[in-house]
Order: sequence, then C-alpha cells, then structure tokens
Amino acid sequence: MNAQVGDVFGSGVFGSGGGRRCVVALRLRRLASAVALATVPAMSMSMDMGAWQWSSQGLLDIRARASETDATQLVPEPERVGPEPRRFATTTALSLQGWNGPWTATAAGRLFARTHRREDERAAGLRVDELHAEYALTPVHFLYGGRRHVVHGRSLGVNPLDIAIDPVDLDQALDSDRRRAEIEGQDLLGFESLLGDRFTLTGYWTPGERALLAGAFTIPEWNADLTMLAFDDDERPGAGLSLSHTLGEALLAYADVVVRRGRDRAVVRADRGPDPVPGAWFVEEGDASRHFAQSSVGLGYTLDSGATFNLEYYFDANGYSDREWGEITGLIADNDRIRDDERRRESATVNLLRLSGHLRRLTLRRHYGFFRAQHPGLFGRALAAELTVLHNLADRTGSLGLRLERETAPDVFLGVEGRWLYGDDLDEFALRPGELSGSVHVTVNF
Repeated sequence: MNAQVGDVFGSGVFGSGGGRRCVVALRLRRLASAVALATVPAMSMSMDMGAWQWSSQGLLDIRARASETDATQLVPEPERVGPEPRRFATTTALSLQGWNGPWTATAAGRLFARTHRREDERAAGLRVDELHAEYALTPVHFLYGGRRHVVHGRSLGVNPLDIAIDPVDLDQALDSDRRRAEIEGQDLLGFESLLGDRFTLTGYWTPGERALLAGAFTIPEWNADLTMLAFDDDERPGAGLSLSHTLGEALLAYADVVVRRGRDRAVVRADRGPDPVPGAWFVEEGDASRHFAQSSVGLGYTLDSGATFNLEYYFDANGYSDREWGEITGLIADNDRIRDDERRRESATVNLLRLSGHLRRLTLRRHYGFFRAQHPGLFGRALAAELTVLHNLADRTGSLGLRLERETAPDVFLGVEGRWLYGDDLDEFALRPGELSGSVHVTVNF
C-alpha cells in the first residue's frame, strides 16, 4: 500500500492541516451500519474477517454555537441569509479502513443533528464524505476510484491550489485538520505512480467536471519539494505549482500559485440607463478568455516548545479592484438610504439580498495578509491554542479567530472558539453578518 491512511477526522488538537493520501472502498450498507455503531459509547475496533482486515476510528462532537445578529448595510435582514444566533449540534463521524492483498479500502461519513437550522438545511441526516477503493497494480503503481479528498498546496490562510472546493464551505469553527476533512470529497477515477525515490506522478478524472495531472518532486539537495499540476476544468482550466524549502531546522518557506482562465466572480454595475431605477444594478459579463493568477507566499517557524508561527501574503487577481469595489459599496450605500423610504423599502432589500448572494466568498478583494500562531501546550499543560488573522490590506478590515482546547481525559477534549469581524461600515468584513460568533464543544475520539 503506497500510504497509510491518516486520522481522517484529526487528532483533537490543532495540527498544521494539509493533504492526505487516503486509499480505499466499502459498500454503502457497511458504512450505514458502521456509523450506527458510532452512536454507542466510544470504542476502537480492529477485526479480521477472513482475508480482509478492518480498523475504525471516529469522534463524537457536541457543539453549541452563538452569533450576534446585528444588521449590516449589505445584510439589513440577517435572519434571512446570515448565521443563526444560536445552534446546538451533534456530529458522529466514523472512518473505516480495510486491506486485503493488493486491495485497500476506506469509507468516512457523518451522522449529524442540529437545531435552529436555516431553510436550506436539514435537521438531521447521514452524509458520506469518502467512499473509495485502490488497487495496487505493482508495488509502485496504483489505481483508485470513488469519492475521495484530493488536496494540493500547503498554504494555511487561503490555498489557491485547493481547486476542488469552495473555501466558504470550510467550517472555520473547526480545527485545521477537521476543517478540510469534514466536507464531501470528489467522485473520481485516478492513478498514482512512484517513479523512483524522487518523483510521483498522479492524475484523476472527475466525470463532467475536471481532469488533472500532477507531478511531485523531492529535491533533498535543496531541502525542497516541488509539485506542478495542470487541469482541464469545464469552467476555469489552468495550471499551478507548489514549492516548499526548509531553511535550517526551524524555518520553512513555501509558495502556492495557480493561473486559471476566466473570472469566478460577478462584475457589478449600477443601472445608468435612460430611465434608471434608484439602487438597481446588473451583472456585466467578464472576459472568459483572460487568465487570472492567485498566489500565496508564506514563512513558517517552529520553536523547540512546538509552537509554530505562519505569516502569508495572498494575492487574487480575480478580486475586485478599487474602482469595482467603489461601485459595489456605492450601490450598497444607495440602497441603504432608499430603505428609509417605506414605499421603496422592499425593492431596496431585494437589491441587497441579491447582491449579498454574489458576494458570498471567503475573500473579495486582491491583497491579504494571514497570520497564524499555534501552541500545542500552553503553560506546560495540555491546552492547545490557535490564533488566526485574515487581514484585507486594502481597507484594513479582517477576521480574527481564537481557539482553545484542552484534553480533560484520555481522548476527550473540551474547547472554545470565537471569531470577530472588524472594520468600518462599508469595509469588506464589516459588511458580513455575524460580527461576533463563538462556540463551546466537547469532542470524544475513539
């Protein structure tokens, strides 16, 4: 087997995140039975069923969340689009892994229940995040298929090479390991070949979406790793690379870059026709033939205590320029004023709701800084801490997050997290609902 399957749901403390080279498959009925087992008291099992051998691991997460619901100029009625003010949720997640000769297999899913859900959410359900199988043609050549997580790049703030997901789908309340693992994978067919000690060739095809080919190089003379990839995407094809270089024992430099054809966001224009409606706007088609770059450059430093610090600069040519952002904030301000007129209140509210839907992205502008400080054991205790800041360099607005988690018993973790969106009224993050939010959780690993 080319790689051991890691802890799909994280260790309960804050790791550095990153990709996993998972393997494998299992029938859906086995997954449903396995997730049902996860509702019983915590356990870890390994069993031998004939030639097949199986192991499992999982977690039970009980979480209470709260968020303030003050209106913003972009979202005057946050209860219609914003986060719920209070929510209680439980999640039972389980990963099963099996192997038999050249075959390896895994399945991962979640059984969830929540309160105070939005209209587009289910109160409870079962979701299969991974369900795939791998076959070893030789000790160095592998084929796989099914639903699987595929991650490229190593940036922590915004990863431009993580082309398979929308960053908005990542739950920022979770630690960095679980955040990327607890989303649905891609349904794909792929291969991996270990060509010598220094080169790995991988590729996959996702029906109706994307084909990708990547080569990963290890360069021990330079203490460096290099990955190059190209992909044919139905919407925005492109190419990218990821480079990391270790400087001494504690310093790591890294960069992730991708260039894609076409723009992924709406170009908003005010309606200035012969008889314009106050506050009205439309979306202008962008140039689908142009190429846009996204890049992240960072440094990571690790102390002897295990504390790590990361500083990154993120650039997105897709982001709104100062002129485009001025057009958007002008429309927001106009509609905010129009809402004072009772006769036009509803039309202005609809304008803002439509606009907020187009602006539902992790980042909207072009230049950002990201900082992360993490410590595995503050004050000599089993208290993990993580501080993150995503800062818009154009208008000095951003998001600040703090997470604390302590192991109160073997494999039982108690934690709190909070997030603050700061900035002035028409700044990017100040326009988003939920200026203050937080949660308390208990997580049991088994």
